[in-house]
Amino acid sequence: MSPKKILPIICVTLLIILSYFTVLHNRQAISEIKPVQYYDEVLKDHKLLDKLKNEYIDIFAGYYIDDEGKSNLNFVKGADITEIKDSIRDAININYVKFSLNYLEEIIELLNDKMTELDIAVIELNQKENRVVVYLKDVEETKINKIKAIIDSSAIEFKEMIGKLQLINI
Repeated sequence: MSPKKILPIICVTLLIILSYFTVLHNRQAISEIKPVQYYDEVLKDHKLLDKLKNEYIDIFAGYYIDDEGKSNLNFVKGADITEIKDSIRDAININYVKFSLNYLEEIIELLNDKMTELDIAVIELNQKENRVVVYLKDVEETKINKIKAIIDSSAIEFKEMIGKLQLINI
């Protein structure tokens, strides 16, 4: 092959290789920026959640990530959130529910001390459904009535515990 034919082939090959490494470098630079931005947003959200939980206990009703991966904040129906609305990112969905997170946590605290006595297997805080889920080994009316005698609230949902709960030391 003559040098006149080889030179364009070499130039095109070098151009392709250079383009590949430029694209690869740009992808790495972009991937390094996104986590920093993501963690910055997470940190801001965490600070907002702390503020809501500590300063707005009567209206803040919880936080969860939905099936599509979107962040959701719950507030009690009728709550005036104009004071804190600017602190909430546009990417966060706002929902209005019946019970405050503080109220749900009070229910859990009250029942935690009596789990054995009331034959409760597990207590779950479901912020998405705005409920306290009480799992019983056997869902019987007498057991439910014993719990309702301590606290009767529509915030409590009763479910049967299926299977055994095993604690594992790590």
